[in-house]
Amino acid sequence: AYEKKELWSSHLFIGMNLFAGVIGFCLNFASLWCVGATSATTYAIVGSLNKVPLMIAGYFLFKSPITSKNAVFMGISLFGGFLYSWAKLKQVESSKKDHGDDSSKVKAGKYAPLRATNVEKV
Repeated sequence: AYEKKELWSSHLFIGMNLFAGVIGFCLNFASLWCVGATSATTYAIVGSLNKVPLMIAGYFLFKSPITSKNAVFMGISLFGGFLYSWAKLKQVESSKKDHGDDSSKVKAGKYAPLRATNVEKV
């Protein structure tokens, strides 16, 4: 008993668009929070590294072939991610030496991962 209506006036269409808008707003808000809690570089590295599991999932779920070109790019991406993680760990170790071993003195987002112990109260 579904009557043909104009698509634009359909309650389902309007509801789904409002839902998509709210989800998009929340996703952008979460992205900005991540950049504020870490750094733009960390956010970009994580954004590029998420392509690797997507390629692997595509292979298993949809039988999408992983070409040699894709494998090389996945390797470069993983190597870059590990290199960045190693550099960040060295930076944290260096800041601990400079500030003593008290990680609560390290400002969140600059040197250390976000934890409740090193977040400054506003």
